[in-house]
Amino acid sequence: MPRRDTPGHKGQDPLPQRPPRQRLPRETKPTSQLATPPANGANSEENFAWQGVTALEGESNYFLGSDPAKWRTHVRHFAAAEAKKVLPGVDIVAYGNDEGVEHDLRIAPGVDARDLRLEIAGVGAERSQDARLDAYGDLLIMLEGRELRMKKPAIYEEWAATDSRASRRKQIDGGYEMAADGAVAFHIAPHDPRATLVLDPSLTVAYATFLGGTGNDIAQSIALDSTGNVYIGGTTTLASTFAEGSARLGPTGSTDFFIAKINPSKTGASSLVYLTFIGGSNSEFGGEIALDGSGNVAIAGTSTSVDYPVTDGSTLTVGMNGTAVNDAAVTEIDPTGSKLAYSTLFAGNGDEALLSAGGIAMDSAGDIYIAMDTASTNLTIAPVEAPGPFQSVYGGGGSDGFLAIFRTVVSGTTTSHLLYCTYLGIDAEQATVTRVAVDSVGNAYIAGYTSDPTGTLLTTNGFQTTYGGDPSDGFVMKILPSGNGLADLSYGTFLGGRGRDQALAITVGAQLPGTAYVTGTTQSINFPVTGTFFGTIVGYQTTLNGKANAFLAAIGQNGAGATSLLYSTYLGGEQNDAGLSVWFAQPNQVYVAGSTTSSNFPAQFNFQPFSGDQDAFVTELDPTSAGAASLRFSTPLGGTPAVGASATAVGNGIAADANANVYVVGATTAGDFPLPGNSGKGLQPTCASCQQASPLNDAFLVEIASNSTSLPSVTLKTSQNGG
Repeated sequence: MPRRDTPGHKGQDPLPQRPPRQRLPRETKPTSQLATPPANGANSEENFAWQGVTALEGESNYFLGSDPAKWRTHVRHFAAAEAKKVLPGVDIVAYGNDEGVEHDLRIAPGVDARDLRLEIAGVGAERSQDARLDAYGDLLIMLEGRELRMKKPAIYEEWAATDSRASRRKQIDGGYEMAADGAVAFHIAPHDPRATLVLDPSLTVAYATFLGGTGNDIAQSIALDSTGNVYIGGTTTLASTFAEGSARLGPTGSTDFFIAKINPSKTGASSLVYLTFIGGSNSEFGGEIALDGSGNVAIAGTSTSVDYPVTDGSTLTVGMNGTAVNDAAVTEIDPTGSKLAYSTLFAGNGDEALLSAGGIAMDSAGDIYIAMDTASTNLTIAPVEAPGPFQSVYGGGGSDGFLAIFRTVVSGTTTSHLLYCTYLGIDAEQATVTRVAVDSVGNAYIAGYTSDPTGTLLTTNGFQTTYGGDPSDGFVMKILPSGNGLADLSYGTFLGGRGRDQALAITVGAQLPGTAYVTGTTQSINFPVTGTFFGTIVGYQTTLNGKANAFLAAIGQNGAGATSLLYSTYLGGEQNDAGLSVWFAQPNQVYVAGSTTSSNFPAQFNFQPFSGDQDAFVTELDPTSAGAASLRFSTPLGGTPAVGASATAVGNGIAADANANVYVVGATTAGDFPLPGNSGKGLQPTCASCQQASPLNDAFLVEIASNSTSLPSVTLKTSQNGG
């Protein structure tokens, strides 16, 4: 047991080990105020006027609502916030560090700090048993059966710099003590009355963060630029508390989009370049992003906000029953994050993206591709000239899919932003599009899943031309958006067996014709797992291990247009697993991220075991090798639950840079995520939403560094409200 050498204990037996930290439920979060007891015994209160201290490089932007006058851009970030003269001669400075949020009380010379009281709402004379000091001098507060611990404050004498000497600080003895009325007072050793006193208490449970607030925050996708910056897209339920804890800056709805740009070469709060919120007074769903070569970021999803911010005058669609429907929302921001380069709502007489959020990609020209499911029978089709797009009419059934391409910059009054829009021709009870990828010449690769499409899904050049079985099969389509009608379909194929199969993510290789890499989840015992990369290649895992396993499949196309399954494998353990994102680095280096509830999920050079109720996972596979040799690296990413709660983590997005450093984003309710530790570089070291009685998600970003001489290790972690 480690020794604690504190004043009065040096060289003696060690104090008892500190109890583990307890999480405080959101609804019982205490409020505190400073007070000096006036002569009449009543507490006096002052309004705290906060102002930023030490400006940082990062900033936030708020495009909330349709009124540009209410948008706020270039909102500065600060290392600390200061409230002066909260009481005569008393200032407060609040700041973040590795323990969460701390505040210093700065006592001017001549003010007697022993007269100060720190009062906790709900803890007073009638409930004095709810607050006590432990053997360390820490303050313990019981609220509704849960314990809040405020560590013993450090107390300093501080002298400002003068012409003849630098500023200096000297620690003196002191701490908390309980006043007779149940309030918390301070005892302070003799000190120089000419010096400023600094009382530095800390709160071990954080409720405010620089990125990720107390709402439900999810990082949905990720992108990297050539200089090493990381871009994260997702949704938040509390944009007003997501970052600086600022007041609401517009008509935020139940969920809004966010885009964060992070420079992981910097540390702490300095690593945040910008944070931008986009939304209206109702709900935004999705948050998939794409990045072009100039640093413009596009985000896609759906909106039910009549005041969603747009640049083209589009409005929320009214459906067949006369009510507003779920519209596709597409927004691009400029490289500073502070300007809407383009924003539109796109829909027909039905709802868009009801089964999944859909996907987004950008081509080399900066055009934006979105793909979703749709119940709209009257989408605007482009081009209108014959022979037109691949499918000009709704496929029928409960839902179809669509692919639309937007050009953000147009010239003249007659040129449309909509370059191409086609239905996919799926006549099914339920069909959805999950992701879209684009190759270097602008071909679109679409992944999704469908119930039996009654023979209408065209499987031209497909390696699996028939529906495998209910309740769903995955599918992949490659579309050449040239306006040549049916000839725009390069290939279509099912991907599945006789159980439930869902293709949830897709990426494409660099060589042409592009190889499509698809991941998702399957319950089929006969899912195809034999590839033909160089002859016959058996996948890493050839049998279904649990209730549902993730999978990776590589689909190749030859010069004649025919497709084949180059590599395919199950990936999972004894419970439920799903691949949610896939990234192509090179033919022998493909990464998959997702979620698992299997304690025996495949592990290879893993830096933590399965730990929670549901963990994220990161796996690197070599589709050019067979069997066990194709698994290069695999690890769960998770944390441990609080008493009576659950701990979950989901890996929603993955990307890798040229140095094989891997970046994963997602969402977690685990306060100690990830278990291997934190390098201390992250801009937010604690999970704000995890601390509540019923934990909510914070987004996260994890960088797994490549090192040829050692196993992978976690080097950057930001639990964002995604994130």
